Amino acid sequence: MRPIFVIYLAAGITLLFAVLNTAAYAGYAYVTHHAIAILKPEGDDLSKMQAVQSQDLDLAAEGCVLALLQTGIIISARKLKKQATPPNT
Repeated sequence: MRPIFVIYLAAGITLLFAVLNTAAYAGYAYVTHHAIAILKPEGDDLSKMQAVQSQDLDLAAEGCVLALLQTGIIISARKLKKQATPPNT
């Protein structure tokens, strides 16, 4: 197995799960926002729901950063592969 394939495989799988994670937590934050708008909680309940929404948004942001990092790794691996492969003449 070539090392470049292992890089593509690991980065690709991680990218897939990072995108799924980002979408899931962004969806949870949206549902919580919608629940706050519909239920109009007050006091402690409102602060708890806002804390949950904030945590979901933070986790979505972390997943987005991981997805960007993995995309950078895949692009860098492609550039390295092109540099390492001699041109056909």
